[in-house]
Amino acid sequence: MNPLPAVFAQGFAAVSGDNLNTFVQTVTNFAQLRTFTGLTGMLADVQGGATPGDGLGGRFWYSAASLATDNGTSVIVPTGAIQGAWLKLGTTYSYQTPVTGFAIQVANGVTSLLLDPVGALAAGTITFPAAPIDGQMLTLSSSRAITALTLVAPSGQTILAPITTLGAASPATWQYVAGVEKWFMV
Repeated sequence: MNPLPAVFAQGFAAVSGDNLNTFVQTVTNFAQLRTFTGLTGMLADVQGGATPGDGLGGRFWYSAASLATDNGTSVIVPTGAIQGAWLKLGTTYSYQTPVTGFAIQVANGVTSLLLDPVGALAAGTITFPAAPIDGQMLTLSSSRAITALTLVAPSGQTILAPITTLGAASPATWQYVAGVEKWFMV
């Protein structure tokens, strides 16, 4: 069961067990974020990359399943972690240069998959993120047409209106609704 919104203030109400770990965390910079391992879906507001207000901060969410490498901007991995990462919401993309017969697993937290093949793509498979968060968007875009495209939903998820082709410069976007575990085309 998801926690219900509630006001918590000193002397006003106790935090219930269902609401533990549901608050957005605030950190000063990426160095401080690297000292903190979250739980999947936990949010953190980062005030800046090195210093507050330097333009590199933003809202990050934690994915315990992520194997992404720390890039110092949109993926921040806790120090010493083998698995798990803080992923920046809204700006995380994956740039790929596939060949015919490609199979791509979209990483958790990625909001745009940008395909830039060197030649025509006859066929390929794209698997959606395994642990999306409620409201997450995923846009697929290619610089060349893909004539036979297969979209795969991870276990328990459903992709509504899956496309079977993707035109050059004709992106397709879905949004995830966690309550029903479905990706809706938008």
